[in-house]
Amino acid sequence: RTVPGVYLHAAAIDAVLRNQLTRINPKALQVALAVVAVFAAAWVGFLVSPWVGLLVTMTGVFVLHVVASMLLANLYWMPTALVGVCMLASMSISYAFRYLFVDGQKRHIRRSFSTYISPRLVQKFLDTGEEPKLGGEEKDITVMFADLSGFTKMSEEVDTEVLVTLT
Repeated sequence: RTVPGVYLHAAAIDAVLRNQLTRINPKALQVALAVVAVFAAAWVGFLVSPWVGLLVTMTGVFVLHVVASMLLANLYWMPTALVGVCMLASMSISYAFRYLFVDGQKRHIRRSFSTYISPRLVQKFLDTGEEPKLGGEEKDITVMFADLSGFTKMSEEVDTEVLVTLT
């Protein structure tokens, strides 16, 4: 509004005469960039926590913007706003999918079995992907039952470490 129209027309004519027109990124290159960026953001969403994923994705959007700004300084325009929004959306959707389906199964296993078996064994199931089976396992073991005279009274008076060493 502050620049009279005649000056805008003169600047446009001058750019055409000096062959300083901005070239636009080809559609195929725009699509390829968007596909790579969106899949990278989705991959990040599957691998890391949501805050780290958001930080990594926002860093990627910022780097993309800086590259686009440097290209625009050389009269080459690469639109990046839609790509940035799609990156954030794909990271969010992939993390939500991971939370609901992949981590949901782990939460269900942990919730179901942690009251009945040791947390270490539950973590083993989660790490290995092994399905817990009902019925237990058959193993050859040796069990010793012993009655030590005066042990109960001694255990009330002696430190635990001394008691274990004595036993």
